[in-house]
Amino acid sequence: SSRQVDEHRGEKEQQQQQQQQQQLLQQQIASLQQQLQRERQQRGEEAAALQKEAADLKQQLQQLQQQQQQQQQQQQQQQQQQQQQQQGGEAFEEDRRQLEDLLQQQKQQIEQLQQQLQQQLQQQQQQQQAAAAAGGVGEQQQPEGQLDELQQQLQELQQDLSSKSLALEEKEQQLQQQQQQIQQLQQEIQQLQQETQQLQRQLREATQKAASRRPSSCSGSCERQRRRQHKQQQLLLLPTAATAAAAAAAAAT
Repeated sequence: SSRQVDEHRGEKEQQQQQQQQQQLLQQQIASLQQQLQRERQQRGEEAAALQKEAADLKQQLQQLQQQQQQQQQQQQQQQQQQQQQQQGGEAFEEDRRQLEDLLQQQKQQIEQLQQQLQQQLQQQQQQQQAAAAAGGVGEQQQPEGQLDELQQQLQELQQDLSSKSLALEEKEQQLQQQQQQIQQLQQEIQQLQQETQQLQRQLREATQKAASRRPSSCSGSCERQRRRQHKQQQLLLLPTAATAAAAAAAAAT
């Protein structure tokens, strides 16, 4: 009867140990399932964050590319305007040179007329002096009409010279304005080139940032695979441990 009592006690203890092992297994399985669920949720949040960041970077890249295209178009327009201004400046310069040549010719004509008038005046004075010395005898008629004509020509040339001088001043002012506009266009082109370089730098940085944000082929996936294999091994080892504990309890009885 004592042997039956001992066997009964051993069976009862074995049953209790098995129940404890089962409860432990259930707790560990529930813990692992919770951990897997948390990791799945975390991976989903990380994937969503990466997708949003990738979309933002893509939008930023598109905006930068559009800005760069606009800057290039503006730069081309500014260069065309600069070429037109330069061509216009060359035409103004040619007109100014022609006016200068005409002014020089007219100055020479005026100097010649002034010399002719001086000669005519000297001849008239000499004739007047000779007539006065002769007592008024044989006095000749002076070429007053010729002098008047020369003086009128001189006056017309002087007026024309004054008019062309004003025109030359206007041409010079226009040429200066053209040069100022060309300088302003060159400054605007330089500014556009600087802005284009800055946009290109931002585009490279955004491209590099987008490339660096891409998930690595092994960094995240390999780590998750390693954790998953470890958990599977734990689940496989748990029944073995329970069986070993049960065998040890049976051996003890």
